[in-house]
Formats: sequence, structure tokens, C-alpha cells
Amino acid sequence: MKIFQFSITMMLVLLLAGSAQAGTIVEDFTTLNYADLQNSTAVWNIIDHSARSAAFANGAVDATRPISFGDGSDGVVNSSTGFNFNTDSHPAGYNFQSLTISGGVINVSGSHPLIVRSLSTITIGSAVSATGLDGDPGNISGAAIIGKAAKTCSAKGGDGGSAVVAAGSNGAFGIQSDGTSDATSSPGLGETGVVYNPSVEAGGSVTGPASNDFETTPAASFIGGTSGPGGGGFSDGTTNFASGGSGGAGGGVLKIVSVGDLTLGATLAKGGNGGNGVTINAAPCSGNGSGGNGGVIFLQTLGTLVTAPDPDVSGGNSGVSSCSPASIQGLAGFDRGDTSSTSVRPAWATGAGSFDTDIVPPTLQSFVQSKAYDLGTLNVGFSTAPTLTIVAPAPGSAVAATYAASVDGNTFSAFTSDITTLSNLGYRFLKFRVTFTNPTAAGVAPKITKVSIPYSEMGLAKLDIKLSPGCATIQDINQKNGGKKRPTNPATDVEGALSALFWFSLWLFAFRFHSFGTSRARSAK
Repeated sequence: MKIFQFSITMMLVLLLAGSAQAGTIVEDFTTLNYADLQNSTAVWNIIDHSARSAAFANGAVDATRPISFGDGSDGVVNSSTGFNFNTDSHPAGYNFQSLTISGGVINVSGSHPLIVRSLSTITIGSAVSATGLDGDPGNISGAAIIGKAAKTCSAKGGDGGSAVVAAGSNGAFGIQSDGTSDATSSPGLGETGVVYNPSVEAGGSVTGPASNDFETTPAASFIGGTSGPGGGGFSDGTTNFASGGSGGAGGGVLKIVSVGDLTLGATLAKGGNGGNGVTINAAPCSGNGSGGNGGVIFLQTLGTLVTAPDPDVSGGNSGVSSCSPASIQGLAGFDRGDTSSTSVRPAWATGAGSFDTDIVPPTLQSFVQSKAYDLGTLNVGFSTAPTLTIVAPAPGSAVAATYAASVDGNTFSAFTSDITTLSNLGYRFLKFRVTFTNPTAAGVAPKITKVSIPYSEMGLAKLDIKLSPGCATIQDINQKNGGKKRPTNPATDVEGALSALFWFSLWLFAFRFHSFGTSRARSAK
């Protein structure tokens, strides 16, 4: 019995001391497992194995061009059979952890801009098209020819003018990608019994995207191509009439953003072609629909951009008829490619309209935050400061970490820069926040490549057990620890309840063993 009591005593001493269990949290940013993207404003970069301050395009000039890489909520996609992008189901865009489409057909539908974000790389081999739909040709029924809606925006080709006996109506204005009428375009005018005049019956679109300065001009943000106006209807004053062709839809809006390298095949946001006019009685004709203007292709990466072929944002061609055989092309849209200043850009993205993404605006602060790490401890201790591997290349830039702890993984303490103040309070879970301060002048973003946090199990603060019935007392660390009250949540403190149950079971086992030994000793007598 004395041997058993000694064994129990030694075990309790070890549990109370708790110094045998220790470990180190090492976060080297190679996975997204512990990235709390919902509560971070900076970039957790698993490609570069680092975290860095928030990204901006043209950060050397201003802070009005932040880059969002999304939250990864659409997961990892690796497809060899194409993909269906529906912007109506994702009006705020797609958010992938990584995206690879190596083959198959990519279908794009919906009335919102197609925005694709990735927290790592994007590789798309198949064509991605937001090209506007072609307008329909006029006909001799006299019914108006309705313009086609554009992909990925609200642009719509202008309706072709209808025609009735002895009258021809005008074509309609094209609709811009924000849904407003393009009042500066020239819809075709309907005529009756006159010689066809292409400058009258067939209109021409004159309005396109304002520029590729998509972030700083709200009125021009993601303005795709204006759709072409419809051609005028025509009647010869008798029973012969023809409706005008409808305008081609404008090119749509396509934005693709990635933390890692961005590699694309064909990307298109062309304007749709206008519908043809109709010839009646050999010479008279209805008006042609004008071609839609090209849309917007906007590409951003912190890595290298590869496009083959170059993005296509050309305008659509106007329709033709025997009275007006020459086609007129709509205006081209805009493309833009923002990359790291150290990468080799495609030739089309080397102009003034494409920006560096590794340069950050001065003095701004941003941070990355981790999810909670489960240390598996009853009462964690931190005796030394964590080790941070920091890269802060520009004067004035800084990187600093703070820490918060929790008993149950739900309710956390306030963040503190002194992690040792979180010791011996019964904590089990830990998370960190790394704050980046940009340099005093615009420069390369500060970053961190590793966070190492050593910890140990400090053990239970007090445990009194007497091996006799009715005389056991257990003081749990949930109630008191070194004179400090431990934060608890009675509804979720399962570990405290299990701990009490364990020690009660241990005491009950010892008591029964002790009683059994005493009974045998009495029987032997």
C-alpha cells in the first residue's frame, strides 16, 4: 500500500509541476491553415512564404488603389474540363485559394463584372471571353429589332428602328455598361421614300471607356464598351418597309487578380458587331446597327504576368447593307496589367497605365492575424519572447507582433506585445497579429517570413487529495491560479469539468484500492 501511495504522490507531483511538456509554434506562411483572412488587412503570401503590408497599385503616388486578393472562400479549383463563371451568382467576384484551368471551354454569363481573385496563383489555358453579343439584322416584317445584352455588364445594343407602311422609326441609343443611355451616340434615323443616306439611317457610336484609371474615377470605374445604337427603319412609302439592324453589345468587364504568378491564354472583351441593314427594291435600305465599343480587361499580380496572346478589347464592326457596304469599327476599350516592379511585363502592359504592385504608400499601417493555435495545455507559460524573422528594407518601415490567448478558443484576451503576461492564467489557445508600418517614403513593402513562439505547460497550481472517504478536496485552476483569477466560461469550460472528473475518479480508485487492501489485511488476521 505504501508503494501505491508513493506512486500516486509522484504522479501528482509531476502533474503539478507540468514542466515536462513544452513546444514551439512555428508559422512560416507556407499554407493558409492559420490565416485569419476575415480579420486581416495585409497580405498572407503562401507563394513568397511571407506576410507583407497591404498591396496597392501605383503606391508610389497615392493610396487610392488598394488590391484585394479575396478570402479564398471558393477554395482550390484545378480543372481540365473548363469552368462556368456566373457573375449573377457571384456579383462581388470569385475568391479562390488557387485556380488552374488547363483545358475545356470556359463559359461566362451574367450581368455583373467578372472578377476572379486568388490567394496564390492563377493559370488559365482556355479562352476567357466577355465579348459583347452581335446585333441582329433588320428584316422586312417591320418589327423592331431588339438589341442584345452584353456579358458581364449592363450594356445593351440599341434597338433597330421599326418600319410601318409609309413611315420608318428611329433606332435607339446604345446602353453603357453602367446601365445608362449613351446620349452622345448617333442612332440611325428612320426615313420614308427618300434616297438612302448612310450618315442618316446608320448611326455611329462615339462613347467608350473613359480611361484605364479604374479605381480613382468612380463614374468610369469598370465602364465597359458602350453598345452600338440601332439603325433606322425604312419604308418606300408603299408596302415595302424594313426595320433597322440592332447595335452590337459593348465589350464586358474582366478583372483577374492573384498573389502569385498570373498566366493566361486568350482574354477577350471585344465589342459585338452591329446587325446588317435590309435592302428592299434593289436600292432602298434600312440602317445598319453600329458595333459595340471594346470593354475592359484589368489584370493584377504581386508576381509575374504572362499573357498569350495579348488581351483583345477591340471594338465591333458596324453592320452593312448593299446601300452601305463599308463597315466602321467601334472604339477600342482599355486593358491594364499591374505587376511587381521586378518582373518582366508583357509589352502591352509597359505603358503609363500599368502600375507596380510591390511599392507601398508611405507610413500606412496594415496587419495580418492568425487563427487560434491549440497548444493542448492546461496552463500555458511563456518564459521567453517569440522570435520574428523580419524583412524591413526601407527606412521607417517596421514590423511588430502582439498576442492574445484564450481558455476555450472563443473568448480571447486583449492583444499584448508582452507575451509573458499571458503566462500561468490557465490559457490553452493563442493567436498573433503582425502589424506592418510602411516606410516614411514610398518604397518596398515590409514583410515577415517566420514567427516562432516557444511555450511550456506550467501545470496545475494546487491539488489536495487525501486517500480517505469524505476527505478529498480539489482546487481546480479554473478557480484560482497563483493568486490570479483565471477567465472561465461556465457554458464551455469542458476541460475544467473533465479535469475535476479525472481527479475525482483517481481519488475514488485509490480509496477503493485502499479499502480492498485493508479488508484483505483484516481477513488475514
